[in-house]
Amino acid sequence: MSSKTTPRDFFLYVAAMVTLYVSTFSVLRLVFSIINTLYPDRIYGFSYDPSSASIRFAIASLIVVFPLYIYITRRLNRDLAKNPAKNDMWVRRWLIYFTLFVAGAIIAGSLITTLNIFLNGEITTRFLLKVGSMLIVTSAIFSYYRYDLGRDPGVVTSKLKSFGVVVPIVVLALVVGGFVIMGTPGEQRDLRFDQQRVQHLENIQRQVVSYWQDKGSIPTRIKDLNDSIRGYFVTIDPETDQPYVYEKTGEHSFRLCAVFALESKEKSGRDTRDIGKPTVSELWGHDMGLTCFDRTIDPDIYPYKNAVPKLPGADL
Repeated sequence: MSSKTTPRDFFLYVAAMVTLYVSTFSVLRLVFSIINTLYPDRIYGFSYDPSSASIRFAIASLIVVFPLYIYITRRLNRDLAKNPAKNDMWVRRWLIYFTLFVAGAIIAGSLITTLNIFLNGEITTRFLLKVGSMLIVTSAIFSYYRYDLGRDPGVVTSKLKSFGVVVPIVVLALVVGGFVIMGTPGEQRDLRFDQQRVQHLENIQRQVVSYWQDKGSIPTRIKDLNDSIRGYFVTIDPETDQPYVYEKTGEHSFRLCAVFALESKEKSGRDTRDIGKPTVSELWGHDMGLTCFDRTIDPDIYPYKNAVPKLPGADL
């Protein structure tokens, strides 16, 4: 039979390679996200956010694109089994050799980078896991397509079947692992509500401090912070539309309370803002349910703007 390339063949092979590249990128992105979560790099002053767009995009891409790659590849293999002459089509050969070239270049580049960093004494577990995962993924792609070029297209071998079983299982395991780290969509929604609550409490705290500096006293009620001239009105709970609990507990102290959906320790996210400084969890760490935060204003750090300055020796 003729090995002439038809429009159908062309677009199927292009689609197979595009879905392969997107799936590979998503797998590596997901693996890197898992590694970043398990081995956070404190040198940059923060831990990895398990709810970041990176891990969400990787999971969504794999759920949509990877099954398409499997479907198209199996369809092409069945077509090759029926029409062995298509094994020599130029579009198939060119795309596979291009893929082998890219995979080989990545393998070589990864090894060179690893050796260079090792010689520089900067090897870390986090780095080794990322390089190792990249080598495994690209080596698997290289091995599969190198084997695919040399095999008898009319025979579906056990090795080919093994690829078709093992790879989907590994990808499924990664997606499940991503969900375990990231949480379910419902947990993600609760997490974002909690993040908004923390932001609201931080803003209310700033307004209380500003109120003290302007008037020399802490507001008795949370509504006292409302200012129509400045256009500021106290925010409320984004989910329940209920006001946050505020209580004046002393001349310079107050309490803020909110009802949280999740425990912050289980969803730490970007905790560390700067090395050596308090983390978000330490300042606004909360349990599930009602959590209160007691704050005390230091007049020396946040002085009343209209306070009469003390004269030297006034306390003598």
